Amino acid sequence: MSTPSPPPVVRFREFLFNQSCAVNYLQATKTCCSNMIGQLERRWLLWHEFMKEYDHLDAWLRLAEEAVSSPNSVHITYQTAKEEMKKFERLRREAGPRLIQLDSLTRRNRTLTRLFQGTMQARLLSSARECGRRWDDVNAKLQSITGQLQVQWEAFDAQREELAVWLADMDVRLIEVEQLTGNACEKLRQLQVTWGWSGTRQLTLDALSPVTTPTHRISVPARVRSDSTDASPYTGIPP
Repeated sequence: MSTPSPPPVVRFREFLFNQSCAVNYLQATKTCCSNMIGQLERRWLLWHEFMKEYDHLDAWLRLAEEAVSSPNSVHITYQTAKEEMKKFERLRREAGPRLIQLDSLTRRNRTLTRLFQGTMQARLLSSARECGRRWDDVNAKLQSITGQLQVQWEAFDAQREELAVWLADMDVRLIEVEQLTGNACEKLRQLQVTWGWSGTRQLTLDALSPVTTPTHRISVPARVRSDSTDASPYTGIPP
């Protein structure tokens, strides 16, 4: 004996229920897919921003590492010291903003490591750690090199001041030479007394003795020779 089929109203209700379940399932699937797509887009965006900032920091670190690997801070000239000082001071000023960039990179890295697992997570951690190590190394070398250059610069300044004093003293002494009277020999003897010449300078005076031969003639500075009363070439001390 066959069972009676359900009334049409019951079948219609079952159909509506099945359709509602199907719609709910599709909506849930769509929502799940949307969430997955949103997470993938967020991951890609964060990864893109991280790599962009990493590339900028890596490029600066490469330039700085190349500069500090072969500094020119020993036995250099005044002009070279000036140029090297400017270069490394500029790198030191740039190191501050790069540290802020490194902190930002570290924060992005922490966010990304929560979104990735396995190899990608290990790669992110390694990249951020390596950048931090390289920055510390570059900053330490910059501090050392700029310190050496500062010492060189101060030594150059001290030498420049000493040279300025020496030149001023020489200018005064040349004025004294112009004011001396007598021939070249007498001027040299007066300079010996005034300036305290001795040693090798005495040989110059000995060369002016009456027994001097033509091969012992000396070259008298132009400013001294111009004031000499003897306009002819030197031939010895007059009797």
